Amino acid sequence: MLTVCIAGKNEIAINGLNYLIKKYKNKIKICALPNPEDSGIDTWKKSFRKFCLKKNVKITNLSKLYKIKKLLFLSLEYSKIIDTDKFISNQLFNIHFSLLPKHRGMYTSVWPILNGDKYAGTTLHVLDKSIDGGNIISQKKFKISDTITSRTLYKKHMNNAFLLFKKN
Repeated sequence: MLTVCIAGKNEIAINGLNYLIKKYKNKIKICALPNPEDSGIDTWKKSFRKFCLKKNVKITNLSKLYKIKKLLFLSLEYSKIIDTDKFISNQLFNIHFSLLPKHRGMYTSVWPILNGDKYAGTTLHVLDKSIDGGNIISQKKFKISDTITSRTLYKKHMNNAFLLFKKN
């Protein structure tokens, strides 16, 4: 049976996991990998760890995931760099909060504002040895205003990332 692991934080990971539970609960094994810094307490961002515990979703670690042959791993704001060579599975994906290849890495809700970009977006791509450089599978582009704040852009990224997640 296929195991699907959502790794990450806050609303995007929560929404992705909730979607899997509702749509595929008895068809796949579901597990979660919250970010190490997730204390299980809601702040201005909701705790993915807290949500997993509430929904009785198995929380796992990378060492266990490396050994699963039929694994679909999806990083939704996971905070650590993934060493793809350690996995048996090659079904490793990431949703990144930018229109790759633009704005690879961190602070993706700041760079579009600082650069005066008219558009932002989210990208679903294959995880590989690079940082946000794997093959692009799909993107969701949206317009941003000249007055948008980083926090508002971050929320737009989360909403559009979830739409991208459901589509793919």
